[in-house]
Amino acid sequence: MTGNLEYKKDLVVEPHSASHLVSAQPTQKLGLQVAISLVLAYVLLGWLGLSLAIPPGFASPVFPAAGLALAACHYYGPRALPLIWLGSFFLNTAVSISHGTFSSLSIIVAAVIALGAILQAWLGQLLIHRRLGVGVEHFDQEKRVVLFLLNGGVVACFLAPSIGVGILSYVGIIPVANFAYSWWNWYVGDVLGVLIAAPVAVGLFQWRIPSWRKRLNIIAGPIVGMLVIAIVTFIAAAKWEQNYQRSKLDDQAQYIAQAIDHRFISHVELLESLARLIEVSPEISGLEFEHFTQTARLTEPDFFALSFNPYILQKDRFSFEQRMGQVYPEQKFEIKERNAQRQLVRAGARAAYVPIAYISPLAQNYPALGFDIYSEPTRRNAIQRAMTSRKVAATAPIKLVQDQQQRIGVLVMAPAFERRSRAYPLQGFAVGVIQIEQMIELALKNKVAPGLEIELLDLSAPPEARLLYRTNQTTSSPDLIWRQTLRLADRDWELKVLPTAAYLEQHRSWLAWTVGVFGLLFATMLQIILLGVTGRASLIERKVLEQTEEIRLAMRAAEAGNLAKSQFLATMSHEIRTPLNGILGMAQMLQMEQISEADRRDYAQTIVNSGQTLLTLLNDVLDFSKIEAGKLQLEKTTQDPARLLRDIAQLFAENATEKGLQLTAEWEGQAQFYLLDSNRIRQMLSNLVNNAIKFTPNGSVRLIGRELERQQGRATLEFSVIDTGLGLDSAQQAMLFQPFTQVDNSITRRFGGTGLGLSIVSNLAQLMGGRAGVESQPGQGARFWFCIQAELASENGQEKLNAIQTAPEQTLQGKILVVEDNPVNQKVVQALLAKLGLSCQLASNGQEGVEAVMRDPSIELVLMDVHMPLLDGREATKKIRTWEIQFKQKPRVIIALTADAFEADHQLCLEAGMNDFLTKPLNFETLKRALQQWLNSSQNQPNTI
Repeated sequence: MTGNLEYKKDLVVEPHSASHLVSAQPTQKLGLQVAISLVLAYVLLGWLGLSLAIPPGFASPVFPAAGLALAACHYYGPRALPLIWLGSFFLNTAVSISHGTFSSLSIIVAAVIALGAILQAWLGQLLIHRRLGVGVEHFDQEKRVVLFLLNGGVVACFLAPSIGVGILSYVGIIPVANFAYSWWNWYVGDVLGVLIAAPVAVGLFQWRIPSWRKRLNIIAGPIVGMLVIAIVTFIAAAKWEQNYQRSKLDDQAQYIAQAIDHRFISHVELLESLARLIEVSPEISGLEFEHFTQTARLTEPDFFALSFNPYILQKDRFSFEQRMGQVYPEQKFEIKERNAQRQLVRAGARAAYVPIAYISPLAQNYPALGFDIYSEPTRRNAIQRAMTSRKVAATAPIKLVQDQQQRIGVLVMAPAFERRSRAYPLQGFAVGVIQIEQMIELALKNKVAPGLEIELLDLSAPPEARLLYRTNQTTSSPDLIWRQTLRLADRDWELKVLPTAAYLEQHRSWLAWTVGVFGLLFATMLQIILLGVTGRASLIERKVLEQTEEIRLAMRAAEAGNLAKSQFLATMSHEIRTPLNGILGMAQMLQMEQISEADRRDYAQTIVNSGQTLLTLLNDVLDFSKIEAGKLQLEKTTQDPARLLRDIAQLFAENATEKGLQLTAEWEGQAQFYLLDSNRIRQMLSNLVNNAIKFTPNGSVRLIGRELERQQGRATLEFSVIDTGLGLDSAQQAMLFQPFTQVDNSITRRFGGTGLGLSIVSNLAQLMGGRAGVESQPGQGARFWFCIQAELASENGQEKLNAIQTAPEQTLQGKILVVEDNPVNQKVVQALLAKLGLSCQLASNGQEGVEAVMRDPSIELVLMDVHMPLLDGREATKKIRTWEIQFKQKPRVIIALTADAFEADHQLCLEAGMNDFLTKPLNFETLKRALQQWLNSSQNQPNTI
């Protein structure tokens, strides 16, 4: 049997939102040509977003028209709001027309959705104006770009989905049960539309400004390329999902078709067996017939009745009635038919009759004895076909009058012939009355997936009488219809299998949606970086243009810096897309069938490594941003520099071994403890060692540290990395330690890198009261070094560090509460804690976290997300601290889990009463160290405060 799939798409108006802001700057003039262009651009971008929607019923992962609306309102002010309304209204009206559902109701729905778009735009402009004020349109700092997108996108974009999904649910286009899912897809589509399209659109509106033209020329290529990669990957994943859903539905539908077909065939075989029995035993008695059919009905309970109906000619009628009267002496047996009032009366004269001679079960069907089924048109049609074909025939659907519910059934007739040969005259028919609903229930045996509707039609019957069976489920119209034609006896039955909205929801895969969202988020990250970097360059240019003739030398330096930054941007684009290609490529490989466990692990490891590369890249950019802004703070603790050197050597030992290099670490002189920022020194040494291994084809790499001099409790420390690599000439050395520069682009292509590493080393060395440098000659290797100032540690500090370093690792114990609203982050934290042998309790928002702490005094440590609905992490911490003081409870250790990378955000966490903070994405060792510190300390705290 073969089936086909028919797809339908009902009108579902997708997310159409607009977030806009009104800046404090004077708004631009809005002419007729610009107004028309803005409306058309909104419609086209909206249509593009809808074209990415995944059938059946999936929303688009991005709606760029929302970003355009944000940019238009920012640049043109409130006068853009009516244009946004028109664009949204025309778009949704066009959608209803294209789906054939245009009506007065669709016009009202489109108008309400457009109203939601402009209300969301007004809210977006209010939030951004209050938060950022004037000058945000320059996008000259990463932080300002992020705040722009957070306020205009993440925060403001809840309004249009609430209004849009609300009206669509109210009029019945979206089922109420799907409200939350539809709202979430609408919200995410609007947010990603703002993240992707708003900054670029702001730049396009300012195309006439030379600085913006230059910036757009720089960022257009990488951003468009990244978007193309994300969209192509999304479409590929969506196609896979559609094929997967088709396959699942086809498997279920084929099972249903085969089960019904096999069930009916077994009925036909039973009737043919009964007909053969009658052929070999033409004088079969009523008791023998009852005995045989009783056994048959036990095995086939969906037979409502089984009968033998002999073929009687008019001349044999009297003798037949006499003979059957002897079989049933308790009543007068005669051949009967129904009159106009549906009453059984003696049959009129006709050429032939097919009366019921024997029927089982007899008790329930006794009045039917003698009824001539040849007298009824539907049955007569089947009899004539069976007589012509001399094969089994079935009637069109009929209502079973014997059944109190008058359900649908069919009569199946197997002809019986004299002398066991079909070449001989017709003897009669073995007739089975099949109750269709019971037949299907017995065939399927409750093995069909929930949420599938089944419809069975007799294509040979008149249109008004074709229905054989239909499930009665109160669900929305499905998007997929599976059809199959079944040849049952001599009739064509059409089987339809319709997946309901509940079925589609249960079997929906989030793979394509997730791939699309993550791809667009990567594109957003690239856009933020590029806008921030080019914005800084643009800011420098604006300031230079405002200076007098005496600043021309500074302007030339700025232009040189811009060239270096342009090269950096190209490198950055390459460095981001390379690991992203690894992530997307390996993710697609994981989707493929028949891959080995070793390959699966290899692909997963590649994804992890590529993600770490992206994270390192972002951390470098953020560190450089903090250094430039003067906000990088050092955290000094008692440290042993010899141990730091050994740790770095151990960290890079595998990389060196893979290249056949000898890697050694040495502290010259007597061991001493100092007050150092160990994390930053590790970062500096890691940069130098990584470069040394990268540019050393053979030989060795040595780490050397020493104390140069000491006076008044302070010492000058020198750390150096010596390699036997390629070496550098004087011109190349002059370019080192400058941001956004690399000595050789060809080397960069071979080994990678962004040009920020040595600049960060130099800046950190200056922050620590020292400097950095290089000594090298071409072909003779290089010695990179930096000096820092360090305070000598006290004896107590040395003893404490010795105790920490020599103390055995303690088993972690204690009850932990994880307050995190994101399900994925919950799984990550749970898994990391489980790896440490710890279990945890979960809370999905700050309010639940506060209640859990108040309810359970055994909770010792709380991992608190910062940004959550209902109550954020900082406010939740304040409530917990207030409660602890009021009721004299033992203070819980509260550690922030935050994706905020700025020191000011971390300070806010500490001011709210948190003990510590961990930055997302979480590192296993960092989490382990924090828990070792705070769980042990919390167990020693007093029980009251």
